[in-house]
Amino acid sequence: DESSARKRKKIGAEVVQEDVSRDSRGSETQPPSHMQQLENQKQTFDKDFAELEEKFKAQIQDYELQIQQLQTELQVQKHAFVVLVDNVNSEREKELAELKVKLVAEQENYEALLKSVRTEKETE
Repeated sequence: DESSARKRKKIGAEVVQEDVSRDSRGSETQPPSHMQQLENQKQTFDKDFAELEEKFKAQIQDYELQIQQLQTELQVQKHAFVVLVDNVNSEREKELAELKVKLVAEQENYEALLKSVRTEKETE
């Protein structure tokens, strides 16, 4: 009977220990009240929200940097395109000038040939 009484006491003590929490110093603590639970949830939410806010701020900074890099690249590409167009236009202008010179020379040759043909017809 004495050993079974000890077992009952021991079992009873374990049940009590399960119901009572202990803090870091080993002192018994009461279960948190509903208001304390809500405050704990709020603190957890605030902490999680702050972490997410920091992540989003970092992502926004990354996106802003990427936008700046893309804008710089776009300016470089625009400049390269303008230079290319200018070069093409310069080449076309040179070709046009050369064609005008050839046209004038051909026209002079044609006029000389025509004059020569007229002179031959007049002498006949």
